[in-house]
Amino acid sequence: MTGRSHVARLLTIAVVAAGLFAPLARAQETQQRVPGETERAKLAPIVMQNYRPHDSRGLNMFETPKLDNVPYDGFKMNWGASFTQEFQALHHSNTAQPVIVGGVNTNQLLSIGAGFDNAQANMYLDAQLAKNIRVEMTTYLSTRHHNDTWVKDGFLLIDGSPWENGMLDNIMKYTTLKIGHFEVNYGDAHFRSSDAGNTMFNPLIGNLIMNAFTTEVGGEAYLRKGPWMGMFGATGGEIRGTVRTPDRRAPTYLGKVGFDSQLNPDLRLRLTGSIYTTAKSINNTLYSGSRAGSPYFDVLVNTTATTDGSAWTGGAASSSSATSSRRRAVRRPRPATARGTSTRPRACTGSPGTTSTSRRATTRRRAALRGSRTTSPWTAPRSAAAGS
Repeated sequence: MTGRSHVARLLTIAVVAAGLFAPLARAQETQQRVPGETERAKLAPIVMQNYRPHDSRGLNMFETPKLDNVPYDGFKMNWGASFTQEFQALHHSNTAQPVIVGGVNTNQLLSIGAGFDNAQANMYLDAQLAKNIRVEMTTYLSTRHHNDTWVKDGFLLIDGSPWENGMLDNIMKYTTLKIGHFEVNYGDAHFRSSDAGNTMFNPLIGNLIMNAFTTEVGGEAYLRKGPWMGMFGATGGEIRGTVRTPDRRAPTYLGKVGFDSQLNPDLRLRLTGSIYTTAKSINNTLYSGSRAGSPYFDVLVNTTATTDGSAWTGGAASSSSATSSRRRAVRRPRPATARGTSTRPRACTGSPGTTSTSRRATTRRRAALRGSRTTSPWTAPRSAAAGS
């Protein structure tokens, strides 16, 4: 073998080796990139401490992280937004017998077809007030239930002591305080829920039928050490602040414990348990607190349905919300379906803070209420709180 042929063979081997390892290098480089980021689309840097981003970087993230990976160099403010536009192509049908109320068949479904739904949008305001102390506010610019702009929540997150104190600094290494009007941390499903304009974290279209998602005013205290987490919280128990009817409401207490560990790059283990308890409530909305509405427009509603009145199609309200809806329907009854039918409720034993109606009265109203306009589970307690 001549020296020239030996060099040529070595060069060939080197080229083949480079060709084999180049894809591996590119794959490794791709793995190191931030999810959702490409060479043509760079994400804004995270400048907030202990922050769960509202974009794709917040995927698979639950509670706000307890990480000291962002240096503090003074006050900062972030504005952000999320936007969802849906195209719906659903059809529905039923074979129910006609039920005529006031000349209208309440079992006849509304005619729907393919088309675009109304767009939904959120706006976010995040501010770093001090070292490891920030405030977060979410505003619904437009949702299915509310076409106007209104605030969803706003709260203070404290991950560090505002004073230079050694003992407090050591405590805050493992402690987080959340104070304000916020999305209560019951279960893990709400971290993956669609929230009006922000559908980034939900791999599906709609949320769970029993969707544990609500906002209340109060506070939560977290204790985290390694993969272990514990939380205790207390709130006013209502979706909105109120000072009325104090004899009908009581504080809500909630807790959560969990284990969350990334065992290897491809395997993560998370196990949590939550508890939520209240003695009485004007109208508890743990499973009916999403005020944005369902992504399924006008599905399985009859011809009398309105856009606002059927905003929660595809979901199930809790029993207390259903009771309030029945009470509201009784106050404004539809025409009776039979001569002599009474729509006046008769009280019976129920859970504290709620008023149930008798089975007989409910049965008499069933034909009149079947297929009728869906009552908003959030507007019912508003009427009750106002003393209507």
